[in-house]
Amino acid sequence: MNRKFNRFFIPLIFLITAALVFFLLFSPQSFFPTHSPQTRQVRIITPQTLNSNGDMVQNSDAEQQARADATVSKVALGEGQTSLGVLTQDFDGDAQEEQVVAYTATAKTEGPISIAYIDFDEHSGGYKIVWTAPTLVTKAKTLSMYTKDLLGDRSICLIVSGLNSQGEQTMTVFQKIPPPAGEIGTNAPASAPFRKIAELKIDGSIVIQEADRSQAYQVGQAAGSSFSISTYGRDYESTNILDQIEVTYTFDPKTGKYERVGTARIPGTQIEQRKVRELLDGSPDKFELFIEGLWYYVDADGNVKNQQYIYFDPRKREIIFYIDNTQEVFSWEHSSATRYGIYISSQNVSVTTLRRLLDIELDSINSIRVKIFEDINLKIGIEGRWDGTYRKLTLDSKPTATKGKQNAWINQTYGGAIGTLRFFDDGTFTLVTPAETKQGKYAFYSDEGVNLLELRYLGGTKSMRETYQVRTQKNDSSASMILTKVNLTTKGLQNLQEGDMELKPLPDASKVN
Repeated sequence: MNRKFNRFFIPLIFLITAALVFFLLFSPQSFFPTHSPQTRQVRIITPQTLNSNGDMVQNSDAEQQARADATVSKVALGEGQTSLGVLTQDFDGDAQEEQVVAYTATAKTEGPISIAYIDFDEHSGGYKIVWTAPTLVTKAKTLSMYTKDLLGDRSICLIVSGLNSQGEQTMTVFQKIPPPAGEIGTNAPASAPFRKIAELKIDGSIVIQEADRSQAYQVGQAAGSSFSISTYGRDYESTNILDQIEVTYTFDPKTGKYERVGTARIPGTQIEQRKVRELLDGSPDKFELFIEGLWYYVDADGNVKNQQYIYFDPRKREIIFYIDNTQEVFSWEHSSATRYGIYISSQNVSVTTLRRLLDIELDSINSIRVKIFEDINLKIGIEGRWDGTYRKLTLDSKPTATKGKQNAWINQTYGGAIGTLRFFDDGTFTLVTPAETKQGKYAFYSDEGVNLLELRYLGGTKSMRETYQVRTQKNDSSASMILTKVNLTTKGLQNLQEGDMELKPLPDASKVN
């Protein structure tokens, strides 16, 4: 009996065990009540990197984590304090990265902004705030914080700049004091890790005068020359509002600070003073309308050396930087009035961690001076300096360096399948179609020998900007325009394959409303 029972019972136990193992391996996890269902995680999209072929390369998890660590404070701030910016890097040559955090009290919209230095504490095994200092900046949206070797001795100088509540440009410079011998990798020294070497404010602008350094400095064999700092403020002894006083400061090793060494008067352009006062009335609105449009770069002699443009669109809150067939689009976040113009904070629409601050001054009725401040630790897209003088693209002032250029503005009416297109000599156009009437601004220009037309629509239309390649077709007594819709990319023109449109000139422009 037992032998017969074992002959059937043992195979039955084996089959039940095999079935149970199979069920455990392939059954859905939701079957088990002790396991909570997986929750859907928020998808985080980070900027991608382009390789040499222009293809997208997925950033590694380590790179994404490093980016997050560089923008988040390692230490919680005190009650009522709000972080405004974080700078993460190795300040003292040890194995740990340190941080400088700019912060202010939450209740104060334009309260004093201070900085805190965060270092790693070997005893507690964590980070802590070891030093704080006030700055002169009060307007948080104008804050700029970065490091630079100002003195040429490879020491780290922390530069904090921005506007105060009076609209003055401020700059505070702290030099990092290296820890004493034997203290690298240990706790921070008892003395302050930074010392203040410059603190300036002016009802104008402040500029670091960078100079070329020797090859020996570049390879680490010798020290370099220190950079000077210049302030530009109004000359109150002059009746011309645009006349300025330049004050130069250089670093004095004896005092360990930047000291005043020279003063010079800089005559401004003679412009109607009433017009200047209207533009510089203390509010940014009028100056925003003044800089609206396309501006091109000129050198100190007024010559156009390259195709470098900045387009300001205050209505759409957009700023476009264009150079070498590449463009960057920034959202226009905030404007603050200054003595000679406007201070703008902007953010890249594609890479939100890239901020660009613009200090724009009135140079003449058709020219401005631009100084750019940005996160110099994050170089993405267009390289090179944007500082300099720019002129407004008008009928009487057009870039002369562009080959094959066309007239920027015309006064002509064309008709075709898309409707009736009327160009006005003030840079505006009207497109009348059977369904609606559209208006906007236009520009003819040339890029690498290709004639282009850009239409920028005003209002709530879906397509705010259209670009067309322009070709001319001669007829018996007139010339038609052949338009091909294209996109401007970093690799050149991209044909959108929408076919060609022929526009024939109409003899009587008065028939167009």
